[in-house]
Amino acid sequence: MKFFLSNSEDLVDPHYDFVNDAHAPDRDRWRDDVFPYQLLAEPICDGVFLSGVANRALGRQIETAGSVQRHLHAPPDFPVMGDCNAFQYVEREAPPYKTEDVVTLYQCHGYGFGASVDHLIVAGLNETEKERRWNITIENARKFIDAHHTGHCTFVPIGIAQGWDVISYRRAVERLLEFGYQYIAVGGITRLQTRQLTPILEEILSVMPANVRLHLLGVARAADLSLLQRLGVSSFNGSTPIKRATMGEYWTLDDRKYEAIRIPPVSKRQQSLSPSRLRQSEEVIAADAVSELDMVSLEQRCLSLLWAYNQDKASCEDVLEAVLRYNRLTGDVEDRRDSYERTLRERPWRACRCDICRAIGIQVIIFRGNDRNRRRGFHNAWVFYQRLRAAASESN
Repeated sequence: MKFFLSNSEDLVDPHYDFVNDAHAPDRDRWRDDVFPYQLLAEPICDGVFLSGVANRALGRQIETAGSVQRHLHAPPDFPVMGDCNAFQYVEREAPPYKTEDVVTLYQCHGYGFGASVDHLIVAGLNETEKERRWNITIENARKFIDAHHTGHCTFVPIGIAQGWDVISYRRAVERLLEFGYQYIAVGGITRLQTRQLTPILEEILSVMPANVRLHLLGVARAADLSLLQRLGVSSFNGSTPIKRATMGEYWTLDDRKYEAIRIPPVSKRQQSLSPSRLRQSEEVIAADAVSELDMVSLEQRCLSLLWAYNQDKASCEDVLEAVLRYNRLTGDVEDRRDSYERTLRERPWRACRCDICRAIGIQVIIFRGNDRNRRRGFHNAWVFYQRLRAAASESN
């Protein structure tokens, strides 16, 4: 089972100065920053999933780079799978892209795998509209594989199956098999719970020959790995490990989750808070007679204490009190004492052997800015991929 990491411009500065919170003066994000598979020596995915392949801005960037691999700072043989990102045009009557144009883009830009042009079938649609969108997706898949054959394309064509229940998904897969697809993707399932997803997959797989591969679009949940392995799913894509990190989660190999310690920069406080949270923050600051200069001092004290704690030169209690007070002043109304204390006392970053944790230590657990938060996401992706490989070993 292969994991394609969904790309969301997940770049970090490899030379970021964590002590001074600074980039190099001449740093250029697209030239100098790196993707997760560049920063870690061990693999964290089997390829990259790039959505919105027909987006003009993305197309210009790829053409400027010379290929989709070079755009992604990846080796020439690095597997890249693409689709048209049906979520972007879900409100439209029909997809805004011509199948023949999309086939050309896949071939010219160097994709290894390309998915047909689909139309999402979302909740709330009546039966007539569901069937209409289903037919659009099926007809586009027919045109897609025809254009692929006519153009003697080298990328692997993937037919997307959309549906709204077990029967409609099975019918879609049966039609795709009639067209000759050897790789089929199931779309519209990102928000389905496992109990909803399982019968759909079981029904689909009951009609699929053993030599046809099945891909799941947007499903990358650690809890489902054993299920997907058991059902014989070939591949899936998602960005959950990185997204959860940018929400403050730190994952471990034994399936524990820790909350990152929030220390938002003072300079970005007003930009990051909602109007109501900002008012609450200003009221607290006024009540405590804290100036902006005091806020900067408190911010730096929190960072210094965390670094000292990592070196066993500060107590957990001192760190907690400083961070919780700073959080309150920055408008955070959540009670994070217990989750912060668990993170600090158990120090999960010390037990982790991934390149991120070994390189930056406690910085990975600080919720603050792209270069820390996304590195934590890269760590989560490493954990996720390690668990995927473990699940594969158990099934063999």
